[in-house]
Amino acid sequence: MWEFAPGAHAGAIGHGDPFLPLRAALAAHPVPGAAVALTSALWAHGLAPRAPERLEIAIAPEASVPATLRHAGRTVRFSASLEPTVVSGVPVHRLETVLVHMTARPGDVRSWGLIGELLPDLVDEVDRDAVRTELAGRPAAVSARLAYLIQALDAELADELAVGRGKVWFGPRGPLRRHSQRFEVADTLLPFDPADLTPATR
Repeated sequence: MWEFAPGAHAGAIGHGDPFLPLRAALAAHPVPGAAVALTSALWAHGLAPRAPERLEIAIAPEASVPATLRHAGRTVRFSASLEPTVVSGVPVHRLETVLVHMTARPGDVRSWGLIGELLPDLVDEVDRDAVRTELAGRPAAVSARLAYLIQALDAELADELAVGRGKVWFGPRGPLRRHSQRFEVADTLLPFDPADLTPATR
């Protein structure tokens, strides 16, 4: 069987290179902390099944956003503690950074339904020590939300992170979808119950 594709669609990344606009933007105007983030980073690491329609790019909270970067993708504010990896010539958040970002700023996630599908593989891939490094110095609420999110996927780490945090909101304050007495989390956001997730099998 033969397959013919236009040159722009050939190569390791099909249907063109979604990182090309970001590479160009960062070459023209370097932005502190800029890196591919969230579901886009999961795709870059091979965990998400398809390329994002619009690349998600994290930048430092204090950084200005040049027009070239706004055109390259959707920008969110987040400072990573771990150094990003480099994929196709652009910085990409590590998996541990993605996991902490989601629980530090849950509203930045475009599709929690998709995250629910990817979460078992994500938690299976992360390094616990790297997660601890990414969490260091962040508010206790971030650890509490992370413990709640991974409770069925890494019970040992969840128990370590959920120690006397007090009540924490997962999502904007409003009608509850569920409340976790164990983790003291009021969940108004997730379309799935983290307690029902099944760990990935190797």
